[in-house]
Amino acid sequence: EKERAEAAATEFDEVTTKYGGATGEKAKYLAAVTRISLDRPAAIQTLEGLAKSGGEIGSLSKFALAQAKQGDNKLDEAVTLYQELATANDSVISKDTINFTLAGIYEKQGKKPEAIEAYYNLAKKASELKDADGKQVPLSQTATQAKEKLQTLDPAKAAEIKVETPALPS
Repeated sequence: EKERAEAAATEFDEVTTKYGGATGEKAKYLAAVTRISLDRPAAIQTLEGLAKSGGEIGSLSKFALAQAKQGDNKLDEAVTLYQELATANDSVISKDTINFTLAGIYEKQGKKPEAIEAYYNLAKKASELKDADGKQVPLSQTATQAKEKLQTLDPAKAAEIKVETPALPS
């Protein structure tokens, strides 16, 4: 596995050098993500630089960096990055994914009220989505998991979220 990752990172480096521009930036991001398990400090340094670039690669790099910080148990740093992604207008990462991850970190940090609020907001917003016919859209997997977590942490708050049971076709 290590040899494969090293070979892939080398190939991405070659693309970065050969093509530059947007293609090179994507290759640089992919090389950094591939190197996380090989040379974590160097990969994190590259991701930190790319995260400042904005756009798709900036958002992806910031997300990968947040995950690395979370994995290193640098939870406050991870929270800051996830919060930046949650408020960004251009993030290519699902807001539900970001907010669910944030809620999980809050939970791990013992910040139960913040976790409850994050899970509630995620599930509540999803429960209010309607299709073209005005019917409630089924909750996504992430929203369902948020509601389940909320049920565990604060059953009364979870009960405030109404989810319609779809009628079976006749």
